[in-house]
Amino acid sequence: MIEKELVKIQESQEAKKCDELQKVLLAVDEVMKNTALLDNIKNEKELNQVMPELLASLGNYAQADRSYIFEFKSGTREVLHMTHVWYAEGISPTISKMEYIPLSCVPNWFSILNNDGVIVFYNCEMEIAKEEGALCGFHAENNDIAQFLKNQLLSEGKTDWEYFNEAKPNICEAEAVNRILSFAELLDAPVYFYHLSTKEAVELVRQAKKRGVKVQAETCGHYLVFTKKENKGKDGINYLMSPPLRSQEDQDALWEGINDGTLSLVTSDNEIFTRKIKEKDLETDPKTGEKIPNFATPVNGIPGLEERFGLLMRGVNEGKISLNKLVEVGSTNPAKVFGCYPEKGCLAVGSDADIIIVDPEKVVSLTQRNMHYTEDGSLDYDIYKDMEAKGWPVYTIRRGEILVEDGKFYGKDHTGKFLKCHLN
Repeated sequence: MIEKELVKIQESQEAKKCDELQKVLLAVDEVMKNTALLDNIKNEKELNQVMPELLASLGNYAQADRSYIFEFKSGTREVLHMTHVWYAEGISPTISKMEYIPLSCVPNWFSILNNDGVIVFYNCEMEIAKEEGALCGFHAENNDIAQFLKNQLLSEGKTDWEYFNEAKPNICEAEAVNRILSFAELLDAPVYFYHLSTKEAVELVRQAKKRGVKVQAETCGHYLVFTKKENKGKDGINYLMSPPLRSQEDQDALWEGINDGTLSLVTSDNEIFTRKIKEKDLETDPKTGEKIPNFATPVNGIPGLEERFGLLMRGVNEGKISLNKLVEVGSTNPAKVFGCYPEKGCLAVGSDADIIIVDPEKVVSLTQRNMHYTEDGSLDYDIYKDMEAKGWPVYTIRRGEILVEDGKFYGKDHTGKFLKCHLN
């Protein structure tokens, strides 16, 4: 994920000519880019050297209230402990001088990647994270299964986009989820799953919750509206993401999991890659000049950040979820899971007055021309172009201040507040 974000930042110049709303979206990319600084931290000295640089580079626009998630490739006891100290016990003299980051603590939340780039915790690392009050996050896919099937398919000459799904079948996700839940139950450690996509994973989480396992899980908007049939044909590359799209049966199970509370959040896993970036490593057919499909090669990931609300409103209008459930999975639960509730995520005395006002009759087409990913239209494909959302925000209010009115952004730099988050 980090490498993808770096490619995106390096190859994109939209920041130089973006409007104010686009700045907020690009600030999210900047946070992701800077996680690369933490890739090789091994001890207290290295951590204390890199953290001021990292924090100084974050929040350049800071119109939105925010906090940060830090990602490590190795979770030694010393690194996890010292990060906890940074978060929980105050500010270094260098950081305290930063006027735009009133830092006292940030969420004790970690992702740890192994050498294959697969987010996975071994029992010792999960135990360390538990001791330090961290929440373990997982991209749950069995890399050995995926590599074995990929090599098998390629050896058979099966390279079209649709074979990406066959290289990562449901069992690829289900096995990883089951293994992680087993460790979590053994160690009584809390765990979080990113972007679940399969009926098997939903059922595993459901049963684990019934046994008292401390597990939270999310799915993404694209899994709720697309199925693997989108990967067929020459434009199938546009719909590649990990985990891949699944069947209608899986999609139905995800909606059911949202309704019964098995899935706590609906997120976007937003990846803004142009077709040119997706195809950059593909070979070109000398006769036709077209790119030769190879499911194992492209950068994969799709946009979905701005579309997420509209996709959930489609679920409301189709009777799949209630408006209360939309608020729960889109606002309340994220605030609870990531430690900023009740400051965020609810309307109550003492909470921030963060409100969106929705016109339930306003119909918006979820096309790129109505989004704000790139000002010049360089995002050269439009996967949601056939979808409309009935019900759309007309006001966005942050702490009582109007930030967006009828699509016009009024936010000012450095007015965003740093959120002092604490995990329960």
